[in-house]
Amino acid sequence: MVGDWQRVDCGNGSLRRVRTMKRRDMLSLLGLATCSGCANMRQLAGLIPEIEPQPLPPVPDPPGALDWVIRASFLSDDASKPWGRKAGVLSPVWDDNRFTENLAWHKRQGDNTLHLALADQGDNAAPVAMYKTGNVYVGGTTLDLDQINRMCQRMAQARQAGFKLVGWLTMDDSRAIHTAGTAALVRHANDCHRLFDKYLDAYCIGLEIDEDGRKSAGSSLVTALRSATDKNIWCHFTQGGMWRTGFKWGCSGIFWQYGFGKDKGTLVQDTKHAAAAIAREAPGFRLNAFEYSRFSNHAEGLGEALISAGASSGYGCG
Repeated sequence: MVGDWQRVDCGNGSLRRVRTMKRRDMLSLLGLATCSGCANMRQLAGLIPEIEPQPLPPVPDPPGALDWVIRASFLSDDASKPWGRKAGVLSPVWDDNRFTENLAWHKRQGDNTLHLALADQGDNAAPVAMYKTGNVYVGGTTLDLDQINRMCQRMAQARQAGFKLVGWLTMDDSRAIHTAGTAALVRHANDCHRLFDKYLDAYCIGLEIDEDGRKSAGSSLVTALRSATDKNIWCHFTQGGMWRTGFKWGCSGIFWQYGFGKDKGTLVQDTKHAAAAIAREAPGFRLNAFEYSRFSNHAEGLGEALISAGASSGYGCG
């Protein structure tokens, strides 16, 4: 194990020193040292002299039950890039002040949940990558401690502000992601769980995962996460009607994409039909009314109407 000493801030201003190392040496321990709090640091220090423990303020455990009624604002202001695409807030494109302002914005919308991209090359004009190698967004071999540190800090800040967090493994419109292959996508899923599970309340396997090569990895991604967590694992497709694929893969529920431009009556009827089909064919599979407006800040209560119509797991566009 070789590398240089680095000081890493894992939230709330507390620091620890770690030596960089390769994945094959210590990836799991590096994940613990970087983001999981200090419960295991004293044990690790006795075995791994490269890690020097320092006390951290506790990070609260994910609040509440595995299920909750999600109220979120995934898009705003015509989904303009980057500020109207709220999943991109872990990117350095969003500076700290803008991130903090964004949390206040979500509070004003009545949101209780944030959706966070854990890997994105091109979808939100706000790249998110946690590996050092250029143009590698999933399954890399060398973790970027600076990027991971920022992601951890922001997740902790959002949690302290009272939000539940859903981690999205990947976004779409990202060639380096959708051509990476199943093995790299599964490694990325395992990395995300190892590094960020302490902060997350649920996962989604990918935005519009049917749109590109990630679809062939869908079942494997669910299997990998299911072996590591009992938290909900959501799916999202270009069309909500593909929910049966997610159910077959073992997902907990679907973030239903309706398409934009539909009036309230049509959306309510679509929701009723979807809820009835799910209740009939897959009892217990969760329905969240996710994408139906590009203006979460002007949705005028559509989300609550869709909850009443049968989307009992909540909404994603205000």
